[in-house]
Amino acid sequence: MLSWARRDRVSGLNDAGARKRDLAVWSQGKYADPLEANRGDGVYIFEHIPKTAGTTFQFSYVMAAFQVGEFLISGSLDEEVSRLSPDQQAKLQVIAGHNAECLRPIFPVARWLTLVRNPIDRAVSVYLHARHHPDAWDLIGRETNERNITLKQFVEEDLFFRRGGEPGSVHNQQTRTLLGPAYDPSVLDDRPAITDSIRSRFYLCGYTEAFELFLFYLHITEGWPLVLFANRLVRKERLTFKPDADALAAIEYYNRADSIVYECARQEFDRRVAEIWNDATAARYSNYLQDLETFRRNAT
Repeated sequence: MLSWARRDRVSGLNDAGARKRDLAVWSQGKYADPLEANRGDGVYIFEHIPKTAGTTFQFSYVMAAFQVGEFLISGSLDEEVSRLSPDQQAKLQVIAGHNAECLRPIFPVARWLTLVRNPIDRAVSVYLHARHHPDAWDLIGRETNERNITLKQFVEEDLFFRRGGEPGSVHNQQTRTLLGPAYDPSVLDDRPAITDSIRSRFYLCGYTEAFELFLFYLHITEGWPLVLFANRLVRKERLTFKPDADALAAIEYYNRADSIVYECARQEFDRRVAEIWNDATAARYSNYLQDLETFRRNAT
């Protein structure tokens, strides 16, 4: 078993000695110290599309991999960034949250990241989150339970969007995020143009089904730390919930653009990974996955 860094939120998180000790683990990537290597290249901004593993990325991975002051995670990014001094902004390595589009003029050289997910799985996850998550109860949970709203009705009415705004939409939200809010719908007939648009707006777009590979790619190419972490907001209800044919038809109808864009994003990410893949990389990734599995099993 490899000795991956596990930097929990403990008192030693900001300890300089602990940071230096961690560099031995980080050096498995391209740089000895990813934070020094990236300095001057601009901050990384992660656009969190709900129910794509963004919560795990932000609160399990980023908060373990980077030190306090080097990341900003917020649901109100424009307000939080405006409160930072120039020195505080300069120290940021990662900014993450919903509705990050507003930051593009502020950070013109930032490297943008995001994750997408199969539209059917994402819509089901949004629905189950609305019905069962305590933080969503007042916003939408009580209504979906008292009215016994089905998945089909939830999708048709785009209820999460109507109650909470753009981040919760299950009507082609991933397309608006990847191609831009004012994208030209005619581009959906031209898959190479879709891919070009994604490349122009995002340094890297991964997909939920290969989440750990997304992190590993950032480790290999950008020197990001590899840490052991647990998944978040994985609903046990998903194991037994089976959407019916009418619900699936509704999801497909209202996410036709997302289905196309998702496939383009997935193919582009796979192409990027293939460029850096070799036997040694594959072996290292396999070891990391094994240690992650052991860590998560022991953490439950």
